[in-house]
Amino acid sequence: IFAQLNPPTEQSLLRDWVQGWRAQVSEFERLLLNKRQHIGSMPTKLEMGQSRQLEDVSSIGESATGIGIILSFLSLLTELLPRYVQTNCDLCYFIRELASNTKSEGHLLREAMNEAQFPARLTCLAIRDKSHSLMRHAFPGASICFEVVEAISKQETSSSSLLHMGNPGMNSGQSVHIPSAYNQMMLLEAIGCLLNMQWVKQEAICYETGEVNRGRALVALSDKAVEALTIMFQDCKIDSMRGLTRTNIDQCMSFFRVDVPPQRIESAFNRHAVIDDSDGARVLTLNGFLAYYRDLAQNSDHQVRCDIQHFGFRPDLTRRPEDARWYIEESGEKWPYTDTESIACDVALNHASLSNITKVPELNLFSLPFITFANNNSTPLAEYILAAVAFGKDTSRLMQDALKQYNHNADWGVPDLISACTLVFRVLVSIPDDRQMDRINMLMLNEDKGRNGVVGFMRAGEELVNRYQGNDDNINVMVERYVELIKDLQEHNAVNLWMKKNKSYWEWMNEDNEIRPDASPPLSSRRDYSGLHQNQQGHSDSDANAAANDSDDDSEYFDNDKTVKYMTVDGSGIAQVNGTYVRSGSCDGVAKYVRSAQWEGEEEDFMIFRCQLSDRSRRWYISIVPHNIHPGTTKDIDFFAAAAPDRSVLPPREGWIAVIKGKPHPITPPSVYPVESALGYMLVNDARSATFL
Repeated sequence: IFAQLNPPTEQSLLRDWVQGWRAQVSEFERLLLNKRQHIGSMPTKLEMGQSRQLEDVSSIGESATGIGIILSFLSLLTELLPRYVQTNCDLCYFIRELASNTKSEGHLLREAMNEAQFPARLTCLAIRDKSHSLMRHAFPGASICFEVVEAISKQETSSSSLLHMGNPGMNSGQSVHIPSAYNQMMLLEAIGCLLNMQWVKQEAICYETGEVNRGRALVALSDKAVEALTIMFQDCKIDSMRGLTRTNIDQCMSFFRVDVPPQRIESAFNRHAVIDDSDGARVLTLNGFLAYYRDLAQNSDHQVRCDIQHFGFRPDLTRRPEDARWYIEESGEKWPYTDTESIACDVALNHASLSNITKVPELNLFSLPFITFANNNSTPLAEYILAAVAFGKDTSRLMQDALKQYNHNADWGVPDLISACTLVFRVLVSIPDDRQMDRINMLMLNEDKGRNGVVGFMRAGEELVNRYQGNDDNINVMVERYVELIKDLQEHNAVNLWMKKNKSYWEWMNEDNEIRPDASPPLSSRRDYSGLHQNQQGHSDSDANAAANDSDDDSEYFDNDKTVKYMTVDGSGIAQVNGTYVRSGSCDGVAKYVRSAQWEGEEEDFMIFRCQLSDRSRRWYISIVPHNIHPGTTKDIDFFAAAAPDRSVLPPREGWIAVIKGKPHPITPPSVYPVESALGYMLVNDARSATFL
């Protein structure tokens, strides 16, 4: 097909074919959107006037275009695909490859496919009877529901396509007419390539080596995966060191907002760490780093892909531009965008080269059923597609739909729908176009004039707080979920700036009312577990809940600990406790701060963190927290503690008391206060690796 497209005559005929489709679709849209009766479905070939001769098979090369005839036949096949699900992958793969041509004639081919409504047909194929009513009318074959297909279709024979090798077409126990996850991914990649985002084609993370161990085929990392992982390693590594320490990995992953369970870090060091001759520390070299990810790919290449994508890599393992990965704060510091922001910025930087689509496919692309479908298969692809079609567009209808569904299902009774709604919120507030602030204002402050649930989060939360009478747990839970969602959105730079400029709208989050946690009672030891329920492992409920309290979330009350990167501990009677601590993740919904220092001959992590006790009071602690253990358990070595101040997410400056077992009291307590970033910590190597001054 690409060779057939080279002759100038064929290109000229195909341009005429594009114009014919454009006129045909424009007339169909006019009738469809005006809801005129008795109009048929969208044609699969040219049927208007003189344009029909462009598909006369007997005149190919003279007055008819061979490429146009092929594309019209592909349109017909998409209408038939629901009945032949095992060929879905083949056709979607073919469409994806046609749309991936990067040569000059590739633009013409994509334009022709878009005018022939390939994106619209594929979205109908994805969500079937959940398509917009006008789309179901326009594309009845592609949008036919699974139950009807099941009733009218015969059992298919297995496809012999080599594309299905290693990617089973059907899931065990699943209806033979429901596409597999692999088929659905191919469909999404085809839509992305039609939008001229060739980078959404997933590059293989690994391949089978041909060797077998205990009945399992062994894998090796692909060259592109090795290249991406090597960049990840260099981003985390301090130049002066031979490899990565546990602290390096924890701080770097936190910096890039990558949630890595402690068990994974421990496994990597147990199997692949070596001794650094310079200081005797155990480190993970590049070879060990790659060996760990090779072993991980043996069980889950999806997890490897997720880790790589957090470092700014696209699905095809190329890296997004630097301007799409970093932003400059008002202080002049350089910090990474969230994954969603980075994707939206990548789309913005490439927007001029993306394909223009008609209004028809937007009916599905801007619908929650399609976004749910895309999000369930690949969140990065869903974000790329939504950002591409929403850039510069009026998305108020989609925002209203998402607000309504989220507010009506705030109890999370429909998790897939809630996840899709939050994806809509994240993407739409991240797109850096002229409408960004309007979207954020609508998300936060929209007034529910029609009383149909389309109300902004700030107004919804404040209304719930005003209704709270002190005995309604449902309202309490709903308020907490609104607060958590706003916290997550505040991670996005544009939302954070909006929050700073509009403090009056979130005063309800800081009000001293009964819906917020009560003021802490006098300081008591979190080691006092008398009367607590013990779990089967013999730990207290503080141990059991520590993992739940430890997360990467930021400020609970928006005080704003997001802007406080470093804390200083000064004047303590224990010298090892003194020094500069760096923000690293969070515990109990607020930031925790970490520094490494020697204690009894071993390098340990000293940590400032807050935790909630069994009586629901909160305390700040300065403790040694064992490697790969969440803070707030009986395994910590505590030095100092202080009552958590009301309305603050930062540790108190004064009021610390010693809580050290086996040490004489009193011991001089420290002062704890924020430190200017330039004094304690700086980013080097293009802000990608951290080093203490």
